[in-house]
Amino acid sequence: MKPMIYALIAGLLGNASALADDRPTFTIHTGHFVKNDTGLTGPRDLLLLRNSAEFEKVFGLVTMKFSNARKMNPVEAKAFGTHAAVAVVTTAKAIITYTKATAIVDGDVLRVGYTAETGTPGEAEFASPLILLVPIGTWKRVEFVEDGQAVGTAK
Repeated sequence: MKPMIYALIAGLLGNASALADDRPTFTIHTGHFVKNDTGLTGPRDLLLLRNSAEFEKVFGLVTMKFSNARKMNPVEAKAFGTHAAVAVVTTAKAIITYTKATAIVDGDVLRVGYTAETGTPGEAEFASPLILLVPIGTWKRVEFVEDGQAVGTAK
């Protein structure tokens, strides 16, 4: 596997720049909710959204009335064109918290890894999104790895 080989070489040579091309800089975005009329089928939807119109069909912006504005980092429409949004939406009777997000390019595949922690179950159903903004590159599809297990792809 190319990233593992580069990691080994970089470790032996003490050269982290060997990994630079395989680990794109990404940002995690918050401040969005999943719209009710998206057509997502759950319980886990994997998305690759290439423009703001696609993004806005799925996600709405949380208003300041319901959230602390200082914690929000919403996706801006102007980011599309040079970036794409990669998202996981988990629908469950608990809020899902995502941590330890990673992104690695391996040929034409962008591999996005993350951990998902399920909160306390209740009666209501929640759609919990993880949204990453990633520079457009040579990759053509996204593979998602949740808690070390491959869970699917998006094109």
